[in-house]
Amino acid sequence: MMKIVNIYYWVSSKGATFSVRGNVLAGILGFVLPIFLILFVFKFLLTHCFALNVPIIIVVVGAIILDIPIYRYYKKNNRGKKIINYYDDKRINKWYYVALLEMFFVFLFFSFLLCGLLFVKLISKS
Repeated sequence: MMKIVNIYYWVSSKGATFSVRGNVLAGILGFVLPIFLILFVFKFLLTHCFALNVPIIIVVVGAIILDIPIYRYYKKNNRGKKIINYYDDKRINKWYYVALLEMFFVFLFFSFLLCGLLFVKLISKS
C-alpha cells in the first residue's frame, strides 16, 4: 500500500512537466485532491442524512489543514527527495508512463467520489 502512495506522490510531484525531476512541494500538494474528495463525501453524508448544512469553505480549509501532517512526513529526513530520486532513476520515468499513471489516479479518485455519493444517496433514502 505504501508503494502505491509513494508512486502517487512521485507522479504528483511531476506536476504538468512530465520530463523534469519532481518537486517536493508539488508532490505534497497532490494529496489535497484525495483529501478534498473524502471530505466532500463526508459533507454530502452530513447534508443528506443528518440535514446539517456544512459550507464548502470548511471542506477546502479542512483539506489544506489535513495536508500539513503529510508535508511534515515527506520533509522529515528528506523522505520526499529520496522517493523522487528513486523513481526518477527507474524505467517508468517516461512522460507517457507518468501521464498514464496520473490519469489512472484521477480516474480512481473520481470513481471513489461517485461511489461514495451513490452510497450516501442510498443510505439517505432508507
